[in-house]
Amino acid sequence: MFRASAVVVALVLGLAACSPEPTARSEVPSLLTRLAEEGCPVPDQMASPEWEEVRGSAFRFRLPEGFTQVVVQPIDSETALFVSSSGHITYDFGPYSSGFVGASVEGRMIIAECETTIGGRTAQLGLFRDFGELRVAAWWPELGDGLIGPDHLSLGGFAKDPATANALLATALSVQPL
Repeated sequence: MFRASAVVVALVLGLAACSPEPTARSEVPSLLTRLAEEGCPVPDQMASPEWEEVRGSAFRFRLPEGFTQVVVQPIDSETALFVSSSGHITYDFGPYSSGFVGASVEGRMIIAECETTIGGRTAQLGLFRDFGELRVAAWWPELGDGLIGPDHLSLGGFAKDPATANALLATALSVQPL
């Protein structure tokens, strides 16, 4: 699997390649350091407790200000879409939610991609450039027990600028199973 160093991520997008100044949450610097060591994309901030908490049936996460939920019609899973003027983020939770596809998508440049632990569970995390837009993607296999097998969670979105990409990364890192 391709891995970009945190330095490359920092150079390409202006994302922090090291921990931010210490916060009240003592685990934040060690988390960001671990992500950088694993070749993961590292945001320059973590999700703020003031951000809105979104709850799915088996997980929760923090969403930055400025995102509004848009009604979508799911087919075979639990889904939601949140949009803002600078990007969007969506999730898909169910038995058919698949992991993101990295380099095999034509026109996509991988900036950073890794397997890590988020919310105490194994997850894939990636940052890509798709035809000029920044894409953040995360996938948790077997996050819940479904009726026909394990349920998986995909969470990802597009950002028009590095600040929104940072916010979407922070959102992905805030996912917690219920």
